Amino acid sequence: MAKACDSGSKIETLVIFDIEATGLPSPSSPPKITEFSMVAVNRNELLSPNGKPRVINKLQICVNPMKPIPQIVSELTGKPRHFLYFKNQPVFNTELVCIINGFLNRLPQPVCLVAHSGHGFDFPLLKAELERVGGALKDHVTCTDSLIAFRDLAGEEPWESHKPFLLNSNASTSTKRLSYSLVNLYTRVFGCCPEFSHTSEDDCMTLLALIQKHSPQVLYWIDSNHIPFKDVKAMH
Repeated sequence: MAKACDSGSKIETLVIFDIEATGLPSPSSPPKITEFSMVAVNRNELLSPNGKPRVINKLQICVNPMKPIPQIVSELTGKPRHFLYFKNQPVFNTELVCIINGFLNRLPQPVCLVAHSGHGFDFPLLKAELERVGGALKDHVTCTDSLIAFRDLAGEEPWESHKPFLLNSNASTSTKRLSYSLVNLYTRVFGCCPEFSHTSEDDCMTLLALIQKHSPQVLYWIDSNHIPFKDVKAMH
């Protein structure tokens, strides 16, 4: 992983990011994007005590992956297996690269993409799709992984008073390793499963709720633990 950026300036806009794809990373059959969402929220909106952010910018795009979707992925997401389901959608192309950059550029800067398990999946896959069409995000775009954030924050002493929400009431951390999957983390924090999941926008809104719940700590962590997206290695 690339070295984190120096925290000379605070991230102004968090862009919650999630990808739906044809499968998991595989050397024999690399996944392709079928859908992605970007949900952009200003830092001050996240820190506001007035509940759900009033100003939210969203970008949701469906993509023709030009390959079948494995049955197990179809069962998890509820999407039909055959790629012809996406036949009326354009493929990932240079026009889409312009759309993404246009969306990110119009937001208050600096911006940071935030994805759950982003360094392991979402960012490398997006980078691969971009490189395949000779595209790139602007150099100023950064990214960070919320999975790492929540794990780090749960183990830091200053966050001691917030630790109970991370603990499973039926199991001790000494006997059972806690899951930091998006659904399990949400359930521990809010006491119920997310109302909707398994679409990219649903997962973005779930992550947004988690970030806002502990926004001061999460924002402080992100300010010190983001990297340039250009340094992400593409998935192959």
